[in-house]
Amino acid sequence: MRAKAASREAEALLGAKMVGRWQSGAPLAVTPELDDPALGADPLRNNDFLDADAYPTITFNSTSIAHEGGNNFVVTGDLTIKETTRPVELTGTIEGRLPDPFGGRERLGVSATGQVNRMDFGLNWDGVAGAVPFAGHTIKLAIDAEIVVKVAEPATA
Repeated sequence: MRAKAASREAEALLGAKMVGRWQSGAPLAVTPELDDPALGADPLRNNDFLDADAYPTITFNSTSIAHEGGNNFVVTGDLTIKETTRPVELTGTIEGRLPDPFGGRERLGVSATGQVNRMDFGLNWDGVAGAVPFAGHTIKLAIDAEIVVKVAEPATA
């Protein structure tokens, strides 16, 4: 990073863009230009609500993929957040296909959307005894990814 940054501030901004938060824990989406230690210290507004130190990964393991026609699919699987696993259904689309430059494989641009209830995963950040909700219960999932697969028929560029 140091080789790509002109200053310490630029290096900090590059690092924050890579991990999605500033060193203080303040989310990059809320303070995009500079770190805000006060925001980073606020447990209701920083990235600590997922307790990433204790639970560093969120996993999704697909259990079935159903073709819905064209480039559209329904992907069913198990989503695990903070050691709680629940079934989830995602709507997926193949956005594009390219031959892999290393041969014998294909690169697929894919997207998927869905939603979950945060309470199902024990993500309760509500106020006094849960009487005052600080955040909605619905978490919207939006995934953009690239996958590499073996091909029966190679894609053409």
